[in-house]
Amino acid sequence: MSKLLERFAADHKRLKRLLFVLRAQLDRFDDDTDPDYERLLELLEYVSDYGDQWHHPAEDRAFALLDPARLNRSQSKALEKVTQQHRELPRLARDVREDLEAVMRGMVIPRSKLEEDASSYLSQQIEHLALEDDILFPALAEQLDDEQWAALDKAMATPGDPLFDARDGARFDRLYFDILEAEHGADS
Repeated sequence: MSKLLERFAADHKRLKRLLFVLRAQLDRFDDDTDPDYERLLELLEYVSDYGDQWHHPAEDRAFALLDPARLNRSQSKALEKVTQQHRELPRLARDVREDLEAVMRGMVIPRSKLEEDASSYLSQQIEHLALEDDILFPALAEQLDDEQWAALDKAMATPGDPLFDARDGARFDRLYFDILEAEHGADS
């Protein structure tokens, strides 16, 4: 398997951990308590900085090498949907970020708007990961040869993940420890 495809899979595993934290924060609305707005902003900052700036463009480059004639109907539909999501997910994240920033500045926005925007973002991310993991990554593994993977690996120098690999100082420390705490709580 290509280093890049392995990285995509590792990134997805990590993003699922983040989505678990997001879900836990959104569940606080059901308990009539506020989520940790700063933590949610931190989560969205990470996803935007790393996911939207490196991960999705790298995937797009790999997906561009798929031969449409060799894709089945399900794979073709998934590729179309994922391409659309790569454009929409940053907008959805921006909407949630703007909601959170407004609340933190003391502006009054309907709680239902924040809940709806955040839930929409979460559900889109979950669907997105499933389409790639279950349909498109196997298509990449089947279609791309070693030479194509080597060229992609070389062209797409992998930056260190600022949350899980390169640990960008204290920038995402609180989020990192929230993930560990949430996972520990889920295991109990």
